[in-house]
Amino acid sequence: MSLINQMLSDLDTRQSAQEPADIPLPGLHKAHNKPKPLFNINLVVAGTVIFIVTFISIYFWMETEATVQKTTITKPVLQTPPPVPKPALSVVKPVPEIPDPPSPSIPAVNNIETIAVIKPVPMPEPKIKTVITPIVKAIKPKKIIPIITPSTLIADANNYVDKGDYNQAINTLSRYLEDNPAQHDVRATLVSIYTQRGDYPKAQSVLLNAIKKWPQHHHYEMMMARLLLEQQQDQDALHILQASTNNSAGYHAFIAAIYQRLSQHRMAIQHYNVALQSMPDNGLWWLGLGISQEQQGQRQKALAAFNHASNTNNISPRILQYIDQRIAALQPIDQDIH
Repeated sequence: MSLINQMLSDLDTRQSAQEPADIPLPGLHKAHNKPKPLFNINLVVAGTVIFIVTFISIYFWMETEATVQKTTITKPVLQTPPPVPKPALSVVKPVPEIPDPPSPSIPAVNNIETIAVIKPVPMPEPKIKTVITPIVKAIKPKKIIPIITPSTLIADANNYVDKGDYNQAINTLSRYLEDNPAQHDVRATLVSIYTQRGDYPKAQSVLLNAIKKWPQHHHYEMMMARLLLEQQQDQDALHILQASTNNSAGYHAFIAAIYQRLSQHRMAIQHYNVALQSMPDNGLWWLGLGISQEQQGQRQKALAAFNHASNTNNISPRILQYIDQRIAALQPIDQDIH
């Protein structure tokens, strides 16, 4: 608006300067002045300019108001930021240089940014360290030997015997006795297997060595005596037992039976009596005593011994039948009549 006012003011100034003052001259009649053409043209031009300027000003003012209103009412639109173009492979992005750690004597300078173009530095080849491994000799693992008890070993040996594999049974027991010589039950089983196979010399060799090494184990002596009796070597069996210090009831009954086989009934009666003092309920020993007493002519004592034998429970029917026969033969004739 100030531009329009200035233009109007300039126009009025020009008009005032061009028009002379209407001063009436004395003696002259006032004449009708005709409008000057130049004045009319200027007036038209000025009016046109004023109209155009006014129209343009009003138009721009309306556009400005509409723009302000649209800007105020329109909701802000969220625009997705344009994607950042990736640098070309040939362009090296400036990388800030990493400063060295400050020295203890020089203060560190902070906030210094250095933009530099870092040329690709070839990576050094990794150094391969040669590790010298000491040569270690392979240690052979020791064989794990399961713990074998004498009872399981004896059972295994008997299983081999049942299958007819005497060699395996003998080898199993012999190897075990090499490491465990004091296992007497295992040695007794070995002697029994030798005897079953008929290898009496091997069985006797094992027993003789055991008698010398363990004289306190009297069962080796009795096993040796039985082995000799099986070979009909009764006198040798008697010599083995006579040299023994054994004083058990079983020992006395066994040597009594040998004396009886050798027809030495007096010695047999003596040893049977010793044995029966410890075990009076053994029917077989009463039977042995009765046989030797009958052979010695001691019929009443023999009859009493046979009666004791028949009243025990450890007599088989076949032996009991023989005892009954002896009782019937030894009874007095007058007792049979009554």
